[in-house]
Amino acid sequence: MRVTASRFIGVIGLAALSFTASAAPAFAQSLSGSFLAARHAVVENNFEQAAHFWRRALIRAPGDTRLMSQALFYSVLSGELEKALPIARQLETSAPDDRIANLTLAVDEIREGRFEAVRERLQVTSGDAVNSLMVRLLLAWAKAGEGDVDGALADFESLENSAIYRVFGRMHAGHVAALNGRFDAAEAYMAEAFEAANTPSTRMVQARGAVLSQLGELEQARELFEAGAANDPGSAAMISGLEEFEAGRALALVVSSPQEGAADALFGLAGALSNEDSGRFGLLYARLSLHLAADYPEADLLIGDILLELDRFEAAADAYGRIGKDDSVYEQGQVGIASALRSMDRVEDAIEALRALAELKDENATPYFALAQVLSGEQRFAECVEAFDNGLARIGRMNERHWSIYYRRGICLERTGDWDRAEENFLMALELRPNEPDVLNYLGYSLIEQRRRLDEARGYLERAAAERPESGYIVDSLGWLFYRIGDYEAAAEKLEEAVRLDPVEPVILDHLGDALWQVGRRLEAEFQWKRSLSFNPTDEDRKRILRKLEVGLDQVLADEARAADEGETPRQADVGAEDVAPAETDETPANGG
Repeated sequence: MRVTASRFIGVIGLAALSFTASAAPAFAQSLSGSFLAARHAVVENNFEQAAHFWRRALIRAPGDTRLMSQALFYSVLSGELEKALPIARQLETSAPDDRIANLTLAVDEIREGRFEAVRERLQVTSGDAVNSLMVRLLLAWAKAGEGDVDGALADFESLENSAIYRVFGRMHAGHVAALNGRFDAAEAYMAEAFEAANTPSTRMVQARGAVLSQLGELEQARELFEAGAANDPGSAAMISGLEEFEAGRALALVVSSPQEGAADALFGLAGALSNEDSGRFGLLYARLSLHLAADYPEADLLIGDILLELDRFEAAADAYGRIGKDDSVYEQGQVGIASALRSMDRVEDAIEALRALAELKDENATPYFALAQVLSGEQRFAECVEAFDNGLARIGRMNERHWSIYYRRGICLERTGDWDRAEENFLMALELRPNEPDVLNYLGYSLIEQRRRLDEARGYLERAAAERPESGYIVDSLGWLFYRIGDYEAAAEKLEEAVRLDPVEPVILDHLGDALWQVGRRLEAEFQWKRSLSFNPTDEDRKRILRKLEVGLDQVLADEARAADEGETPRQADVGAEDVAPAETDETPANGG
């Protein structure tokens, strides 16, 4: 985990790592104590405490610009703009080039409508490479706020550095044009933004659909929203927009003032930066966008998502909880709250919340898929299947992105023992995405464990390996296929390759041990089994490995064959199922974990 760099001495920074949160308030009375407490809070991503202790340290060293910068940054991250602004004004005098101070003050000036002051402030930092796009967007909105519409449009049109610059520039030119009644120009700008974007965001669809509806092009707007709904199934924004078009009504503009335009720019950048530097700059921009537009549920949703990724579960739930029932992202916020509850080990509360949400809006599939994720994580696979069934019943037109829903319902069905229906779901997933390696691997490996249609299984696995040759799991599956057909030399070679790709996966190590045993390399086999034990295999696998180390693989296989002949329950297939999520993923399920 990266920690914001400090210019203070390293000894104090190291000491902070062993400092407990519970001890912080009692200890943090001196400058060094406040510094230690602040650093510990930073490590814990507790931005509220970090801001508090940086400000406390600043009281004891009021002229220290380094402390001011830290106090300002974390005050904004925690959403305490009323405490951040006085610090920013201090820095304006003592460190006039401080980027965060200038940005914070510029946002406040936009909020108050002092657009000329914004232009004077940001011109100083407009050459900064990191801030370039953000600064140019805010400068253009400041021009629009002063009434220089043509100048603002020219500035937005000049954003040609890259595809992302072009998307932002054309969309915001469209907002300015629409705001000033130039709807034909707005549609032309937004059409160019759509061409530059790989997949237009839901907010982009909302903005362009509103402009089209203002032009009276309700059919074109409806088609746009239908495409948006296909990319974002269950989106309340898309559903409500389609209802308005069916009723012959135009939508209100997404941006209705220069302040909202600047907020939208900051929000867009926040989304683009949400995975950078542990999400901190994304969080910073999202907080500033809320300062410009207090009623901005999409920003609250993004803040909740970032905090959830940082394991700040209660803070994430608070952000999601600010989203009102009438907001288009309310359901996403409630799903976020359920995720936070589950992460706090309040699983039943999470399940109850998702069931209530599903009943609240019966036509929406999203709560059911989120419920399936939680139920699968709790290994309640029959209930998971039911949740997926309910969700899929509420999806209209299927497209490629739905492959993961069928795939993950197939996993839950396989875990309930309903292989025939599970296989149908895996094949449906492959119809939607024919070469998806996760599905190919799971399907092929399952057939191997059932000792069925091994030629077909090999075809699936070879296709998966062609798509993802560096996957240890997939190479392991191919090695296990060779093992099952008795080609132990080929199995050992392939499984050694799998271990090189993924040297800490207990299932792969266990498989390699079995193959090595079969080719007579028994000391090496025992070594691999012992390595597997060191990487936390499942309880069932651990017992089996310990038995192999005690009596050897031959005896274990003989005992299992005898148990099967006597009708005892055979060992389940080594295909793991972790949390079931409706979203696409690049992870291949563990072949035994």
